[in-house]
Amino acid sequence: MKGRALIIVDLQKGFLNRHTRHIRAPIERFQNGFDHVIATQYYRRPDAAMVKLLNIDGYEKGSPEAALAFRPREGALVLEKTNYSCVDAELLRRLQAWGWTKSLSAA
Repeated sequence: MKGRALIIVDLQKGFLNRHTRHIRAPIERFQNGFDHVIATQYYRRPDAAMVKLLNIDGYEKGSPEAALAFRPREGALVLEKTNYSCVDAELLRRLQAWGWTKSLSAA
């Protein structure tokens, strides 16, 4: 069940700008070439260091900027997160369930 996995990190409306808006449609097409797709979605936690260090405002659940900026394909897993990294226990658990046991480069 291992297959190829794609992890799309925080492709949310509030993080897009005039230089990155164009990536939505290609990502929607690109994800269909993978066996597994995981998308992460950042939500702001007011007491987080990231908020204090980067002066991030908004990104509460339900806010326009926190919404995903693309349509995840059917069967994609969307993981909510409140920290900067996408690597957490849930992500690692899912990858292990799919048979991943070590880091591999994208070759």
